[in-house]
Amino acid sequence: MRRLRLALISLSSLSLGLACTDDGGGDAADEIGSESDSDSGSSSESSSTDSTSSSSSSDSTDTSSTDTDSTGTDSTGSDSTGSDSSDSTDTGGDPPLCVPESFVYAPPATQVDGLSAVPIDILSLEASMSFDLLGKQAHAEVMVEFQMGELGGMPIFDLRQQIAEAELDGQSISPTLIQSHDFGKGMVHGFRVLAAELDPCTVHTLWLSYPLNLPSAPLSGGLEWLANDTLYYDTWLSDLYAGRYLESWLPANMPWDTYPLSLGLTLTDAGAPHTLISNAAVDEMGEHDWQLEFPSTMRAMSPLVIVVPSEDVIFVSGTHPSNGQDIPYTLYRHDTVGTGIATLEATLLGSFDQFTLGTGEFLHPSFTGFIGANARSMEYDGAFTTKVPDISHEAFHSWWARGVHPATYADGWIDEAWDMYNTTQGQSFTVEPFNWNDPTAVLYDAHPFARITPLNSYDHGRRVFAGLAALMGVDGLRMAMAELYAAIGLEGALTTAALERHLYCVGGEDPQIRQAFWRFVYGQGGNAPAPDMNYCG
Repeated sequence: MRRLRLALISLSSLSLGLACTDDGGGDAADEIGSESDSDSGSSSESSSTDSTSSSSSSDSTDTSSTDTDSTGTDSTGSDSTGSDSSDSTDTGGDPPLCVPESFVYAPPATQVDGLSAVPIDILSLEASMSFDLLGKQAHAEVMVEFQMGELGGMPIFDLRQQIAEAELDGQSISPTLIQSHDFGKGMVHGFRVLAAELDPCTVHTLWLSYPLNLPSAPLSGGLEWLANDTLYYDTWLSDLYAGRYLESWLPANMPWDTYPLSLGLTLTDAGAPHTLISNAAVDEMGEHDWQLEFPSTMRAMSPLVIVVPSEDVIFVSGTHPSNGQDIPYTLYRHDTVGTGIATLEATLLGSFDQFTLGTGEFLHPSFTGFIGANARSMEYDGAFTTKVPDISHEAFHSWWARGVHPATYADGWIDEAWDMYNTTQGQSFTVEPFNWNDPTAVLYDAHPFARITPLNSYDHGRRVFAGLAALMGVDGLRMAMAELYAAIGLEGALTTAALERHLYCVGGEDPQIRQAFWRFVYGQGGNAPAPDMNYCG
């Protein structure tokens, strides 16, 4: 990492306007918990935060949103097929060029705690994680290459570890310049700000070094030192709690950004062989020494990395022909699961057949699954960790959620609701007409720094799609969603406004569709405003 750091420094692009901030220490994480449809019923969140944070007592955030609520337009000015092209930037020796299309779904520049915070476009991450099993300690180093947008300012990103050392463009800086701040949703939902004024469009590197511990985020987990010098490590991501995507372990951006990750992972003094489970391309460099390469389409919610004692897992792999498409797969079963792996495999492959037929092609190069009695039920790009009852639900997310991704945190309700409508036994593909006298409900939080999927996405969200089926017909709704899936693909992203527009326009421009979004997605009373004349093109 030191050699890499020296190779990437770019002093000419740094404008050193370093803001003064307070120092502090980092908190340990809260209790470890598993989350799935069945165990996500608690509406309370831990207030655990990184104690390096400087909190704002009032909401100083510009709350203009990238999407609009049934106003007839998507305020990003783009359709649902917009993709992030950030990773193709090559500045060479020429002045850097801005790439505004990379920021289509980004939040606005924001004044927070006296700092001019701006979104950035991460171009790449190169990281190493080392686990000393005898000493029961872990360490990470990471190099972040990023580009500023058309507005200069102080970069926003997140990391839920306590930074020990930092360098900006090869120059040492104090970790106290990279604190967490409240952007208007509470400290637990906050982001870090690099308190250095950087010029528009410039490209920079940020090198960080820190001990790896349980993340300072609600219900964090995934790092467990086991008996006999063994380890269980799991990225343990979640969309239900802030700070639980990649930022739990490595610096990360918001869901709209895509960038490659190159990760070296090593174990030393292991008391037994360990197995790596990941959706990355993996090279085994030696015993307990792996190099993982995640593609340029990776987002903060994409990467699955598990390290587990080899004696605790068995696996089966193959290639499944599914409606004209061959899907390579590897399925791991932890020994806490009583169901035979052949039965689990049959359930998974049957789900593949349902989803390729009803939704479309599997968009990933292969599928990786991990099933454990104590596993989190969580989706990743072409992968899952799950308990046995949730296999179908989590597999579907490789089509919706980690195939077609939400453009922002606030759009995460879509894939959970659509998944529940497709996979809930006894409640899939139902027709449930809207009762316009029912109370309003919010699925989409318009705050630009909202960062969790609401818990009512599962039940209420499913009913929203059941109500839309009453207006469009089940077949009409499924066809409309399949068309959207095909149009967006893996490199694009879906906003709530784009979903509303698509269903309204292919649904015969039925005003009840917009009214459903207005009342039961945006939580507004009264009647939805009429769309613009060119709303459907």
